[in-house]
Amino acid sequence: MTINTQALLEDLLRLKEKSSPDSETYGMAQQWTEAIGKKRKYLNDKSHKIVFIGSVGVGKSSLIGIAANLLVGPQPRDRASLKNHSVLAIGSGRTTVCEVCIRAGHPDDQSQLGLVIKPFSTAEMEKEIQIFSETEWRRRQPGSQRGTEDDSDPTAQEVHRAIRGMTGYSERQESYQEGGTRKRRKVDPLDQIVPNHKTASEFANHLIERAHLAERNQTEWWWDDAFNLEYLKALKIRFEAINQGSEPAAMLPYRMTVVVPRPLPVQMQDDLDVTLIDTRGLDGPAESRADLQELLRDSRAIVVLCASFKDAPGDTMRGLLRSMAADAELRDAISRTLLILLDQGDADQVNGAEGDREYGHELKIDECHIALEGVGLTREIEKSQIVAFDVLKDDPDRLRKGIYDRLTWLRGENERQLHEQIENAQRFLDDHADQSRPGLLSSMDERIKAAMARYLPTEMPLGDPLHGMYKAIRTERWASVVYATCRRDGSYSKLDLYAAVRAEASRAATTWLDKLFTEVNAELRRLENEPSFAAVSDVIRLRKQHYRDAQIRVVSLYAESVFEEVRKALEKDPAVWGTCREEWGGGIGFVSRVLRHLENWSRRQQNITAHEKTEAPNLIPLWGEVARPAQPPRFTLRVSNLRSLRQVEWCPEPLAVLIGANGTGKTTLLQSLRLLRLAYERGLPEAVRQVLGGGGNLKSWGCADDETIEIGINIGDASWRIELVPREGSVIIPAPESLTLKGREIFSRDNLGAFLFGKERVEASPKLLGLRILMDRGVHDSSVRILAKFFQRIAIYSDFDLWTIRQGSKTIEDSTLFQRGENALALLRRWHQELDNRHRYDFVVEGLAAAFPNTFSEMDFVEAGTTVAARIYAPGRERPSPLEDEANGVLQLLVLFCAIAGAEDESLIAIDEPENALHPYALRVLLRRTERWARQHNLTVLLATHSTVLLDALTGNPQQVFVMKAPERGEGMPTRLDQLCNPNWLDNFKLGDLYEEGEIGSNADEV
Repeated sequence: MTINTQALLEDLLRLKEKSSPDSETYGMAQQWTEAIGKKRKYLNDKSHKIVFIGSVGVGKSSLIGIAANLLVGPQPRDRASLKNHSVLAIGSGRTTVCEVCIRAGHPDDQSQLGLVIKPFSTAEMEKEIQIFSETEWRRRQPGSQRGTEDDSDPTAQEVHRAIRGMTGYSERQESYQEGGTRKRRKVDPLDQIVPNHKTASEFANHLIERAHLAERNQTEWWWDDAFNLEYLKALKIRFEAINQGSEPAAMLPYRMTVVVPRPLPVQMQDDLDVTLIDTRGLDGPAESRADLQELLRDSRAIVVLCASFKDAPGDTMRGLLRSMAADAELRDAISRTLLILLDQGDADQVNGAEGDREYGHELKIDECHIALEGVGLTREIEKSQIVAFDVLKDDPDRLRKGIYDRLTWLRGENERQLHEQIENAQRFLDDHADQSRPGLLSSMDERIKAAMARYLPTEMPLGDPLHGMYKAIRTERWASVVYATCRRDGSYSKLDLYAAVRAEASRAATTWLDKLFTEVNAELRRLENEPSFAAVSDVIRLRKQHYRDAQIRVVSLYAESVFEEVRKALEKDPAVWGTCREEWGGGIGFVSRVLRHLENWSRRQQNITAHEKTEAPNLIPLWGEVARPAQPPRFTLRVSNLRSLRQVEWCPEPLAVLIGANGTGKTTLLQSLRLLRLAYERGLPEAVRQVLGGGGNLKSWGCADDETIEIGINIGDASWRIELVPREGSVIIPAPESLTLKGREIFSRDNLGAFLFGKERVEASPKLLGLRILMDRGVHDSSVRILAKFFQRIAIYSDFDLWTIRQGSKTIEDSTLFQRGENALALLRRWHQELDNRHRYDFVVEGLAAAFPNTFSEMDFVEAGTTVAARIYAPGRERPSPLEDEANGVLQLLVLFCAIAGAEDESLIAIDEPENALHPYALRVLLRRTERWARQHNLTVLLATHSTVLLDALTGNPQQVFVMKAPERGEGMPTRLDQLCNPNWLDNFKLGDLYEEGEIGSNADEV
């Protein structure tokens, strides 16, 4: 049945107009309209790129010249004639100075035959000449040693050649006689020129002057008749001159574009607008090539991979295909790929071919196809995607047909998808009123959510945003290439470290989501095959497309945000590249030293956070409804008449800072939380003795006799209260205690011991909290369990015992961190040894390395009897030093990180005065890493502080700062800063400055 697409879209629009915007019908009509519109837009666009990618010297340029018929003579029959007749530069590799495009003329072009370049700017050209000059000058200084060209030259060979051409110092060959034999030798004019200049800078200025950069301002050359052979020859001459740097009007180009009537001379339907792209030769990982990554991501591009016939598919192509398979942004490119096996007269030598060249091609294609099956691709390469071709012996139309067939397949596949979308949209229109659809859609979503719940990711894709940069540097063969990219602030044609950052972020995000989407797609296939869901098959198919698009979108946004943040941060701090450059010439280990500088720089960055978050919850359907993620404990603490806490009502943020003048009750506030934990574990009398020092002076000064001391916790609709009645040494037990849920009493106990749980009377120890008693009895009431879980997961730390830590920890004390942290080393060693807890150890060590980048990189442990001590390693130092010799700040931060790392998920941690002995930089590291860890593990972290540094770090987030000061209306304290002060006024200041000046959090603050 043929469906009128325009009529269908109009029907969808009418359905939308008469539906409620928040209805399922409206949403589905909108989604089908957008899906069909997107696919039609794709097909209406006739432009496509044909991207040729291959190793240096594989023969791409020859292949493109034959395919585009860019020849100034007859069909070549040998290598010499091919080179002489080709308009494009052909050689043995590193011949073309830049990317080359072949396209048809545009309406605003001057002719159908032309050459257009995208040039370097004058500043960029001067920098390239300076780098070239420094290298050439140093090579010719007394005592210098020349390495191989690849291993010593930070200027690409083709650029090197062009700069010589621009300055008139090209190398040449000359003949000479030796013993009656005529020989040839290379003459380098720079051997005579360099000694005339005392410094590399002076030599660079000389070359810049000779290059006449100001005169190199022409970017276009046109010829009137595209079919005139002489004009085509003129184009060839101009192309070669620009490529060699000998064209005085042209700057070094980033890209050369050849304009011709038909880039691909083959009969094609639909009058497609095709551009052929000859990329620079691939001589390293594609992840470090921004140009290749961008072209591979283009959903309209046909990717022509060029491999040597003898070793096809070859390690380079295997590596490229594997990287495409591992990246959601690039996976589609596998089906758009055409693999060309470039035969150079070897086909008839293939085993089994028996001299038959055509049969040799078939055998090699079979061999290559089998080899690719073991590469681990997500999509299989079909035999039709592999073509063997000899540029000297085969009909060019064979190559053109292979390219056109893949292009026809691409457009046909999109047409098929459009027809399928139209049919499904029509099915939606026909069935949207079916009464069974709402129930089926609900069941479908529940099935998908159940599948998602098993593999919903928790941790973030990347731990270090520079991971791709490190990886690219480690895998680079030549140290000189690493130096070259440092000379260019991280972006070099052979090694673009920013491209590597983006590619690794994309790959990491893909891996992060792959298990989830594999499970979701499997569930959608099952639903599609179940007859009971036939009435919503249109939705199932649409949902499959949504999940596919969502993964690509999440991955793309994540990769782009990481890339942009890293790039901007490094552009603001270019000194890091200068530091790396200065390591050149320092002997072996240059790459390791560069890595160390970059790793140390990354640790110091407080504002690079893009790698810690993704858009998955917003873009992936049903993510937010799947097993609703755990949340940090959100509670309200109520305290009445306890010492300095006359009236407290506090609902802190997941990360909250508590400030106030001395004596306002910050420590008492935190200790009231510790009281709850100990009271649950050991009973109320013991908790009062340990935390409050007994029952003396418990009541606030000036309280009336009938006013009670009370502590309470509200979580959701559950409200728990206990009353403290002082007596000598402790408090009276049993203490009055109650728990209500939405006003309904769950249990209560009075001071006479009457304990009622619902209508049941409970007999139990008067020392234990009622919550503990009910939990020990196995009560399943949710409010009881929620409160009990909260009490058990409170941890309060203060006044760390650094002296004891210096002496070491008892080996048996390694279960949980003590309140004063004296067992931190035993705990750390256990984490280091246990696979399940290694992430906790890594958090501590990485945090210390970030806070003390010059003195700390790793640690190990030494056991002596029943004591375990620690040693630390400084960066670049093989021998460790005892931890006991370190400053108090190192020990303080070690224990602080242990406190954070040791908390169970959904716990509450409070730390009193964490800033003791810490440098401001270390404090900022603590806050940033604590925020990240707390977010990942759903912790509530409370910090009572006098630190202006911590407050400065929270400037712009006054909702996280609480002041121990009651507002004038008499509500309980502490008060959230943005409620105590005018937020607009706060925007004008750093919070630390306000605190230091006494404007907030002091005994005399008045706002």
